[in-house]
Amino acid sequence: MNETSLVYATKSGLENSTDPFSNGEDIFKTDQDYLERYSAICSLLMERQDLSQDLAGGRLRRNGMHKEGEELAALRLPQLTQSIRDHEWFFWEKVARSLEAGRKFIVEDLGKHYKLGHFEKRVFLLFLCRAFSGKDDLCLSPAVILSSLDLDDSLVGRMKQLNYFDKEKPLLSACILKGDRILGCGYELNPVFIEVVSKRLCGENAEWPSQQKASASRTSCDDNLILAPDWQWEHIVLDPETKEKVEFFLEVYKSKQFQALGVDKTIKNSKGLTFLFYGPPGTGKSMLAEAIASNVGKKLLIAE
Repeated sequence: MNETSLVYATKSGLENSTDPFSNGEDIFKTDQDYLERYSAICSLLMERQDLSQDLAGGRLRRNGMHKEGEELAALRLPQLTQSIRDHEWFFWEKVARSLEAGRKFIVEDLGKHYKLGHFEKRVFLLFLCRAFSGKDDLCLSPAVILSSLDLDDSLVGRMKQLNYFDKEKPLLSACILKGDRILGCGYELNPVFIEVVSKRLCGENAEWPSQQKASASRTSCDDNLILAPDWQWEHIVLDPETKEKVEFFLEVYKSKQFQALGVDKTIKNSKGLTFLFYGPPGTGKSMLAEAIASNVGKKLLIAE
């Protein structure tokens, strides 16, 4: 029995139990088996986290749930925790047996490549499963990550595990997670790792990204990103009147006539361009901003 499994077994009393969640196989044969099994665990982890937050914040009572319903929800929490503990123990024990049998898995290869510990692999799997679960909040703070994965409700344990989010540790030094735990919304799984996992699941021989490549990718959690624009002015389709107005300002901005007349020597400030685009999502505001930046030879500063 491996060390990880022993920890779960000691707390769950499952050393000699038979896996009730098994499909009859003693090992995972494919990445699909591996990921689908942990996806079920992540669903329970997310349910537990949501329920815990609802109870702590009194949301159930505010949403009209009677006291009896709130008490039932409180009883559900330890049941969920025990169920997750059981699932986790059988999962990691089965992973250990599978590896001993010579099976290879994408997440285990990731862990080996970046020297991830057990907790760090759980963090990666949590983010990976959330990315495909339809969850809107893909950015998570360390506090939420730690409380989601802490099955012992241990304050000291969470304080120790916070060390995994040090910038010198693999999750951040390899840019597996990106974001800012202080100024930003938290952390998000780097899209390049999602891409590699997807390609490998399709049978492609995709390599894990270098730190340089991983750091260059963009996530929705990144603050104040400086990016080269992807869209050019010729890609833009606007109604003729609006496009003519924008083009006029761009030509004036790029014109050398003001320099020839000495205007720029008199007006020291406010010589830039300011546009305010408005409209519902999907109407092309960001695309137009990129095209304008490209037109005047500038990069983009993205501030979330």
